[in-house]
Amino acid sequence: MINKRGISPLIATVLIIGFTIVIAAIVITFGTNIVKTATENTERQAAFSMACNGVSLDVKTSYIPNNGINVIVQNENAQVLEGLVIVMKSTTGQSKVYSSDSLVVNGSQQIPPISGQTFNMGPFSAVALSLNDDSITDYSLGDIEVRAIVESNGEKQVCTTPSKAKIPVITR
Repeated sequence: MINKRGISPLIATVLIIGFTIVIAAIVITFGTNIVKTATENTERQAAFSMACNGVSLDVKTSYIPNNGINVIVQNENAQVLEGLVIVMKSTTGQSKVYSSDSLVVNGSQQIPPISGQTFNMGPFSAVALSLNDDSITDYSLGDIEVRAIVESNGEKQVCTTPSKAKIPVITR
């Protein structure tokens, strides 16, 4: 007869408890990292939302044939702006994106300020921009959307709510 012996019930219980503790530690570590990451992302988004809620822009435009579009943006609140993103839309459905910060929008063109003004717009200040571009030949220009770039905790982000202005339609 073959002598078959298994492990004792005491050792089996100790092994099960040990495996349970190791698995629980792994799950807790993994769960803690997920919760921490989610909390940090939510905190960062809340800070940006609060910064963007303080933004109010007044946008005025004028179109000068063969010279481009002039845009004057007035910061109407005490929020400091780090830059601007301008989306120029035509009535034909085409749009062109300009940005004062090249890291913000892929494929956007840099917008130089008139008279060497900077884009760090302080409270209640204004900046005048000239969008001189050879491709601005469409005389059915629609409107311009201006979005503020704000900084929170050392990171820049574009506000989602635009300020809009109509571009005067020029007929030949």
